Amino acid sequence: NMFEQGAGELNIEGAVRLAKLVRSDLSSSTPLGAPLLTSSTPTPETTIAGQTFKWSQGVLFQYDWAKGSDLITKYQAICDLGVLLGDGVLLTDGVLLGDTTMLSSGVH
Repeated sequence: NMFEQGAGELNIEGAVRLAKLVRSDLSSSTPLGAPLLTSSTPTPETTIAGQTFKWSQGVLFQYDWAKGSDLITKYQAICDLGVLLGDGVLLTDGVLLGDTTMLSSGVH
């Protein structure tokens, strides 16, 4: 449920199973909406210690919630190389320094 997910719970088994299906040939030239997975999505449930539970199939953001199969089945712009999803500082060499400032050649 939303409360438990907000508490930081993560379905490791489901995340690993899904991550193994992500294509390894993605590049910055991959068109938006292209298939993101190498096969169809797995059944959205996990069984651990005899308990089966359904995946939420959504993402919690700081002030919002996104849900839908396109989040994992179709290539999104946020998946592009060099895109940082977060609130940190990113230098061009990929070093994360702190919050809310970006330093890069050509950016003032």
